[in-house]
Order: sequence, then structure tokens, then C-alpha cells
Amino acid sequence: MEKELWQVLIDNGLEPYVMILEENNLDKELLYELTAADYVKLGITGEPMKKMLKLLSSTYKEDAPVISHLETIEKAEVDSDVEKYSPVNKKLIENGLSEYITVFEKHKLNTVDIVSKLTENDLSELGISAIGDRKKIKSLFEVKESKT
Repeated sequence: MEKELWQVLIDNGLEPYVMILEENNLDKELLYELTAADYVKLGITGEPMKKMLKLLSSTYKEDAPVISHLETIEKAEVDSDVEKYSPVNKKLIENGLSEYITVFEKHKLNTVDIVSKLTENDLSELGISAIGDRKKIKSLFEVKESKT
């Protein structure tokens, strides 16, 4: 059934978001439990989120939590939730790196100026072990090469 759901999302122009869902090990059942804030943290906001929730609500029983989330989202502008995040968190969310928000917040790395002063070694010390993610962060924030 998940393959069918993924195909429905892909057929409706949401393929980049299916990849995000798969990267975060979200199965169909978990999708119905996500809140608007969860979608924002995944980097799925605005119209793509509304479209995804509408598609999900049409594939599940009427009393599914996703339907109440959809109603909530339609009453409040989701993009305003993103505005509450620091500039660093916004960049992380927009680039599929939302899993690092807690790390950056824990270490008070909340401005682009501060993050741009990090080195690649600093990123490793923060626990960002995936080379691709480190390279993405380096590029986004113009992080310096580590000095040896």
C-alpha cells in the first residue's frame, strides 16, 4: 500500500517530498499522525503540504488525524510558522537538513554569521557525520575548510 501512496504523491507532483518522507523513515501510518509543525520541520510547507494532506485525507478513513491537521492548516497560514524559525533553521529546513536544527539550537548556532565561522572539523564535532550533509551545510553557510 505504501508504494501505491508514494505513487499517488509522485503523480501529483510531490516526488521531492516523497524522498524526504523516505529519508526520515516515515511510513503511511506515521504520515497520518504528523502535525503541521512536523511537516514544517521536514521542509514540507505551504501549498505542497496542503496538497499532500489533501491527498492523504482522500486515501484514509474519515476520522483520521490528518483530516483535523488539514483543517487546522487551512485556517492558519503555514508559511508563517516557518517565519518563527531563526535564519539558520530556515536554511536547514529549506534544504532538507531539518534533522540538525536541534544540534544547532543546542549549541546556540542561530545566526548565519556564527555558522559561517565554523570549520568542517566543527561540523564533524557537532555530530554531522554524513559527508553529503556537511558539504551541503558548508555550501549554504560558506563554512571554511578545516586548517591542518
